Amino acid sequence: MLVVDDERNLRELACCALERAGFTAIPAAIGIEALALWRERRGSIGLVLADVAMPNLAGPALVAELRALEPGLPIVLMSALGDAHPGFEQAASVAAAVIEKPFRVAELLDVVRTVLRPAPGD
Repeated sequence: MLVVDDERNLRELACCALERAGFTAIPAAIGIEALALWRERRGSIGLVLADVAMPNLAGPALVAELRALEPGLPIVLMSALGDAHPGFEQAASVAAAVIEKPFRVAELLDVVRTVLRPAPGD
């Protein structure tokens, strides 16, 4: 799982919580770094958890890039701005879920588990 957020404390908290829950979490501080890590580890990343507002390659642009490379990749957006960020609505429409900041660890884990849960019949 790739965790992308320019807020170091939130990124570290999310990675720690996910790893304690049994997931492998790869941290990235900005979208450009996340895209490079995804390309490097493409086969081992099953979900991207990305902040909406980041420098250099914001969440909506990162979502567009990842969708072009792997249309079925589950992406969860994190946002403190709601729909006020440019491109949020379009990115949210193709994301598997959106979680509002600040969130509790339990909320994050619930969203991740729900997104990763196989659909009935799979």
